[in-house]
Amino acid sequence: MYVLDTNIISELIRPRPNGGVVQWVDTQPLSSLYTTAVTKAEIYYGLHILPMGKQRGDLEQALHQFFSAGLQNRILEFNSTSAMEFAMIASYRRKAGIPISNADAQIAAICSQHGFQLVTRNVSDFAECGIEVMNPFTE
Repeated sequence: MYVLDTNIISELIRPRPNGGVVQWVDTQPLSSLYTTAVTKAEIYYGLHILPMGKQRGDLEQALHQFFSAGLQNRILEFNSTSAMEFAMIASYRRKAGIPISNADAQIAAICSQHGFQLVTRNVSDFAECGIEVMNPFTE
């Protein structure tokens, strides 16, 4: 099972997405693709800081379609179990001198909790998190 990171979803809704990313997603069973509530929040935050207009409206429609049809019932929540994983990941990285953002630590914690692989362009952001990571831009 795979968890799509924010940058992968952003890429997929672009007018001309990266061919490697599209090809990778197209070869996966839809039922194997997930994302997190953290990623959904990051995506919608980006949408809401855009000025009102046609571009924002088009993007909002594409996002609604993606989340309601594409990933319906496959958005993983940050819960009590992932909170404990978060504490382990964030504290380990801090002690190792490689801090991590709260959002990235939450995403890593959710992946760890479920044993899912993270799909992201930002592989180095998730180093030393104890999860499998792959980059469809390069693989």
